[in-house]
Amino acid sequence: MVDPKKKIQIKPFRARVQMDRHGAEKLWLNLASAMNEIHNRNSSSLSFEELYRAAYNLVIQKHGTLLYKGVTDKLSEQLLATAERLSSAPDSTLLEEVSASFQEHVTTMAMVRDILMYMDRTYVTQQKSRPVFELGLHLYRIIVWEHENVMNRVTELLLQAIANER
Repeated sequence: MVDPKKKIQIKPFRARVQMDRHGAEKLWLNLASAMNEIHNRNSSSLSFEELYRAAYNLVIQKHGTLLYKGVTDKLSEQLLATAERLSSAPDSTLLEEVSASFQEHVTTMAMVRDILMYMDRTYVTQQKSRPVFELGLHLYRIIVWEHENVMNRVTELLLQAIANER
């Protein structure tokens, strides 16, 4: 007889299949596409739960480096396009456009940070890297703000505005 005090517990079988490099790259392409949609302000059709799960699976399956490097490259690519757009903006609207682009970038980074929260908590802390939100702000400063046709023009426009106020 079975001891009534002892409870029998049946655990389901879990197949632990390691994700190969091709599968990881396929998941990353889905995440990269989603980052493009977020950057283009078209995130209403995205399932943030599925995106979080994809990022979680990449980190769990030891593909955190692919994910972190991919996010860095994707953000750099998007910010280069922003820097080029701002560098060709006329002086009359440059300050407003820089401010608007920074606010849009902060909003984008908040959404991306939410998707990559698990990577921030595990992979980033283990590797002693920058968290995703900080990485995005750092890249904005390096790529957009320090662009040769943006920083100098913005500085001149601000100094000119200050001189006009006096």
